Amino acid sequence: MNRAGLSRWLLVLTLGACVLRAAAPQGCAEPGPPPEAEVARAGGASPTAAEWAAAPEMLLSGEASRTGVRALWSPEALFIAMEAVEATPFTREPEKGGSLHTQDVFEVFIDPVGDARQYYELQVALSGALFFKNFLLSAPPVTEADGVLDPAFRAAECWSFPLPVPPEIEATSRRDPQSGLWRVEVRLPASLLHRRRPGKPLTPGTLRANFVRHDWRNAREVSFLYWSPVRPGHPHLSPGRMGALHLKEGEAAP
Repeated sequence: MNRAGLSRWLLVLTLGACVLRAAAPQGCAEPGPPPEAEVARAGGASPTAAEWAAAPEMLLSGEASRTGVRALWSPEALFIAMEAVEATPFTREPEKGGSLHTQDVFEVFIDPVGDARQYYELQVALSGALFFKNFLLSAPPVTEADGVLDPAFRAAECWSFPLPVPPEIEATSRRDPQSGLWRVEVRLPASLLHRRRPGKPLTPGTLRANFVRHDWRNAREVSFLYWSPVRPGHPHLSPGRMGALHLKEGEAAP
């Protein structure tokens, strides 16, 4: 399917073809297969501190301070928490279009179906600002050797567009000024994750995801950190490289 074959509603929404981000800083992404992690079920409507502590930690790779991510789930939502020491807090006005990636930010990429055809990006800045984007591939993905979408393919078949942050998404960002410990917590509701399967609660199964941190030291120096290895600066164009979150029935240890 080419541009001419896309439906009128896509054109009316002026969905721009996916483009590389303006910033091209150095990063680190170790080669290897996408990672996998088991995700325990929270015992209540939201995780307790003990459940968070018991959840396995997923470490991000990159040249910056240790960054860990944990996840839990319930039938109503997927919960994600990130912790890292942010020694050089850096914020600035977002670029045109609202993306927050040119400042300290934690990003969640999630493909609920796992077919690399439609996925979301949620950015949570150190400041607490949020940015939400939807990606739609109108044909099965064609990629380069490292999993990045082929340039000709994305010019014709990859469509990305920012959306208002759905009110059901909950996200907090807190940094302790004394220790520098930065913690982000995100709640992604089942109503969003199962948009292509309306009315379905979360159940044991597999979601595809990647977690990214941009650690800016100043306006020019930055390190990229990734859970799943991708070409630096290209997680948004690497849907097939997302790792696997296996939602398990057993509850997290109290």
